[in-house]
Amino acid sequence: QRENQLRLLAMQGESVARTADAVFNAMAKMDPRARISVAELALRALNKLPYEEKQALVDRLRALIDMDGRVTFSEFCLHWLARHRLLRLDEPPPVHYRRLKPLRDDVRAVLLALAFAGTDSADAARDAYANGAARLPELDLAPEDAIEQPDFGRLETAMERVGCATFAVRGQVIDAAAHVIFADRVVTIAESDMIRALAIAWDCPLPPFVAE
Repeated sequence: QRENQLRLLAMQGESVARTADAVFNAMAKMDPRARISVAELALRALNKLPYEEKQALVDRLRALIDMDGRVTFSEFCLHWLARHRLLRLDEPPPVHYRRLKPLRDDVRAVLLALAFAGTDSADAARDAYANGAARLPELDLAPEDAIEQPDFGRLETAMERVGCATFAVRGQVIDAAAHVIFADRVVTIAESDMIRALAIAWDCPLPPFVAE
């Protein structure tokens, strides 16, 4: 897959492919938990580009991700963060939600995705989801008998909608998300990427056990 990705980048110029290959090798040696934070720094610099170039960059990133026909949690986080940082207007999104209730289905989608980011087991995902849902009793997010795998399209919409809530509401969702991923006392790379992307996009502090 990497060779195919480099061939795609080479269509933009051999120097682009060589630089991407060098960056890949450098990041392969990096603590995986730091990759989203490093990507965030790079995106801040890239945000100075003209809008058309930023759109083209996000499109190429999506093409690279789609080359193997599947999307991982970490890839979703990177692409969503790139879209969020590069393609939205500079001003913060308007506040549409001051309470949790209207965001019930969106919060459910976020917690469900996080539950499956840490495990392939439906039982373990259900337990993790329940741990986070218990932090928001007013939403009645009791785990269903059969918990379905997350839909990344639905997750993207949910993240955008929660991002239009007040800081207090976003903080409540981050707290519940943290309780999902730490339910088993183990934070996977996918879980770390997800919670970091949420914290960056929603302008909320990272939970202490992730920030360490």
